[in-house]
Amino acid sequence: MPRCLGQMPRYLEISFKISCELSGLLINLEVTSLLPKSSSQGQHEEVSMTRIRTINEAVKMIKHEDPDSSITAYFIRMLAYNEKIRSVKTGSKVMVDFDSLLAFLQSKEYALPMEQIKIN
Repeated sequence: MPRCLGQMPRYLEISFKISCELSGLLINLEVTSLLPKSSSQGQHEEVSMTRIRTINEAVKMIKHEDPDSSITAYFIRMLAYNEKIRSVKTGSKVMVDFDSLLAFLQSKEYALPMEQIKIN
């Protein structure tokens, strides 16, 4: 039976026990799991979605905000290749995490590790 934890009202703790005998050996298994509690009263938590863009789209977005910017597609490609920003490579196309690019350009910390994921 689910019950609410005292200090973690956003999660439910679910526990169950199983006992069985197998070839004369008694096995007891106890499983406890924390699950997110569904929100009530129609309240929803805001979900943040990663902004993945092609390199050319990222350049266009930067140029839209700063028309005099000297950021180039080659510069962004090298940042992705050297794992200075998060990116996904599928075949020859490289897509970048736009928020990690902005964090790099603003010299800020980014919550996720910088890496390039390769999809063959």
